[in-house]
Amino acid sequence: MQQAALAAEYMAGTLGATEGTKVGHLRLNSPNADGIAAAFVASAESRGLEVVVNDAVDKDPNPAQLQAECVKLQQAGAEMVYTYASGLVLTAAVQACDQQGYRPQWMGPANGGACALEPPFGGPFMDGCLAFSTSRRVEAVDSPFETTACEEWKASFPGEPCPEATDLADLPGLWALLDVFRATIEAAGEDLTRSGFNQAMAGFRYDNGYLNPIDFAGTQVGGVGVVVLEADADAGVPVEIESSWPASF
Repeated sequence: MQQAALAAEYMAGTLGATEGTKVGHLRLNSPNADGIAAAFVASAESRGLEVVVNDAVDKDPNPAQLQAECVKLQQAGAEMVYTYASGLVLTAAVQACDQQGYRPQWMGPANGGACALEPPFGGPFMDGCLAFSTSRRVEAVDSPFETTACEEWKASFPGEPCPEATDLADLPGLWALLDVFRATIEAAGEDLTRSGFNQAMAGFRYDNGYLNPIDFAGTQVGGVGVVVLEADADAGVPVEIESSWPASF
């Protein structure tokens, strides 16, 4: 729900949406997404934005349904659209609207292949699509995890080339996550008890330069900041346009 509220905040605070700007929201057809929709609408309306479409769509791409949604969004005048669905659904929606000559500013969900530029989760038509991320782009940060991950991979799978980081798979990101677990366990100490662990975590902060910095001293278990990515067809990948982990815009 937090990212949905943040998406509306980003529309107003960064993309220049003003009072009366018409925006749309598409979400997967599941009760799990109802809270996402409510959070987006509440955040948008609190900033004076007009939510003209707020629809649930099939969990798998439904071309006819998405084409109809494109017509509905365009006729309603939606200038920006936030989509909480799989990368495949987002891709199909953007492509369907693009084929109709309708190109609003798209925002996809955090992580999960949103705004990818390569099939099957994307293509050049995704250019300009925006998404939040809870990890840095591997090519945008000087991190030891890429080297470490490949070394461990080659040791475990001799003769197999180390997988390259893509929009959908990030081996260095996995190593960075394991590094957070390692740092957490070390901070808890050798004589591990439940109370001792809770006490250690109460003041635990950690930033490995790759993943969302975590801080157990606040009300959140982890960090609440995000990286903002923009699909760049010329670069061939989503690029970071905001890397300072903002939690508001």
